[in-house]
Amino acid sequence: YIVSGSAGQSRWAQIPWIAVFDKDITTSAAEGYDIVYLFTADMSGVYISLNQGWTYFKKKYGFKKGRANIAKVSQYWRNELASALDDFHVFDIDLKGDKSGLAGGYEVGHICGKFYPADDLPDSDSMVNDLRNLLGVYRELKGKLGGSSIEDFNVQIVTDIELESG
Repeated sequence: YIVSGSAGQSRWAQIPWIAVFDKDITTSAAEGYDIVYLFTADMSGVYISLNQGWTYFKKKYGFKKGRANIAKVSQYWRNELASALDDFHVFDIDLKGDKSGLAGGYEVGHICGKFYPADDLPDSDSMVNDLRNLLGVYRELKGKLGGSSIEDFNVQIVTDIELESG
């Protein structure tokens, strides 16, 4: 694993983050899948989220279609993963940021996770346990990729969903 984060480049980020990347899947928050701690824009809390690289979808499909496609991939994984998601919510997240920027992309890229309110953070043991459990979900996702490239797998998901609904 690689752990990386950003509070912004040349200016403060609206949504600071710290991510855990499986090197076999990705080493960048811009593409692939990762576990990321996303701080809300108003600093009222932080999400731990199994998420996707929004920048990839925006560059490949444009803003509107990119949002639709990343949401399709999120929903696919919510339905496909058999790990104990009872611990992790698959609800939509609200980063209280600009929906047309990275915050909106992170929101639709959310697969599952948890919210920790800033005024009621759990103890360290609970947070470490949540990270361990979400790493198990991440490993399951990696196994289901079966060695396929992220791009090929995502294109297949989007194409299959379009064919099913078309």
